[in-house]
Amino acid sequence: MDIPCILPDGRLTPYAAKVLADVPTFFQPSPSGKGLRFIARLSKPLPANLGADITGDGNCRLELKQSGGYMTITDGHWAGTPDTIEDCTDALHRLYHDARNRRRAAQTKAKAEQRREHAMSHPIVGASGDSAYGLKTLNDECADLASTSEGSRNTLLNKIAFRLGQLVAGNELTESTVTGELKAAARRAGLSDNEIEATFQSGFSHGLLNPRKPKPHKRLALMPIERDDDTTAAPSFSHIVACSTAFMRNTPSRIRA
Repeated sequence: MDIPCILPDGRLTPYAAKVLADVPTFFQPSPSGKGLRFIARLSKPLPANLGADITGDGNCRLELKQSGGYMTITDGHWAGTPDTIEDCTDALHRLYHDARNRRRAAQTKAKAEQRREHAMSHPIVGASGDSAYGLKTLNDECADLASTSEGSRNTLLNKIAFRLGQLVAGNELTESTVTGELKAAARRAGLSDNEIEATFQSGFSHGLLNPRKPKPHKRLALMPIERDDDTTAAPSFSHIVACSTAFMRNTPSRIRA
C-alpha cells in the first residue's frame, strides 16, 4: 500500500494519520521520502487492486496492491507502528470500499459538471414532440459521448443510439432531434461520418423495437387532516414530514432499499 502523504515539515496529512491509526501493521517511508507504505496480511482478498487516482482521491490518495507488479522495500520503519506484518483484513476492506465510494462520488460530480457545460455550449432546442425528460436525457448522452476517448467511442455510440431509440419509440423524443444531435456529438468525439452512420443505425433500429418511458416517481399518499369541527384540511408541511418519518421508520429496510 502506498500513501503520498509526508509534508515538507515531516508531518503526515490528516488522511495518512487516520490510516496509520486504523491499520496496525508495519509502515515505512517510501523511497522518495514523500509517502508511506505498509505491508499487511489478508485472510480475505480485496475485490481488486486499487491503483492511483489523483483526481478521485484528492487529499486522500491511496494505492492498494495484493498481487502483480513490484514494490521497492527499504530498511526504513515508521516510528510508532508495529515492526511485524499483521493481519488487517477488516481495516483494508474498509479502506478499499471507502476509496471506491470516494472515487465514484468524484466521477459523478465531474460528469454532472461536464453535462452542465455541454448544455450551455451546445444547447438542444428540440421539436414539438420532444419532452423535457427526453431532451435532458439526450443532452446527458451527447455530453458523455462527446467527451469519450478513442477506443470506446463506437461502442458507446451504439449503446446511446439504442437507448435514445427506445425513447423515440416511447414518444419522448423525435427521430429528427436524436439523429441530428447525437451524430453531431459523435463528430465532436472524433468519429468519421462513415463510422457514425453504421454504428448509429445498428443501435437506433434495435432501440425502436423496445419503447421506453421515464419511470413514474413513487409518491407518499397523505390523508386529509380531520379537524374538531368535522371539516378537513390539506396536510401541512410539518404533517408531511411527520408522515414521511413514520413511513420510513415502519418500513422494513429491505423494502426501502
